[in-house]
Amino acid sequence: MIQAVARRLLAVAQASILAFIILVVNSLVWGALLISNLNTTPTIPWAVPIMALFLWLMWQYLDGRWWPRSTSATRHQLLRAKLVPGRVFAWAMLTGCSRSPP
Repeated sequence: MIQAVARRLLAVAQASILAFIILVVNSLVWGALLISNLNTTPTIPWAVPIMALFLWLMWQYLDGRWWPRSTSATRHQLLRAKLVPGRVFAWAMLTGCSRSPP
């Protein structure tokens, strides 16, 4: 019983640390891109597509792509957010909804 609770607490701690690392890395990258963009060409928002690419790459990694292969299946399984059909996404964007219909 105590071992099961300890395992769960360890899993929560690991997930929290990973979430914090992802938050910090993305914030630092966005901050550096934004400052660079504003210092070089403030009228052209080139930092936005670069950050979008960075977030897409991060998403791909969390979905199980690339190294280490030993954690690939677990990362893919634990990523709860899944793609929604294009039509549902389009209607959600059009109406401002944040969740798909039942």
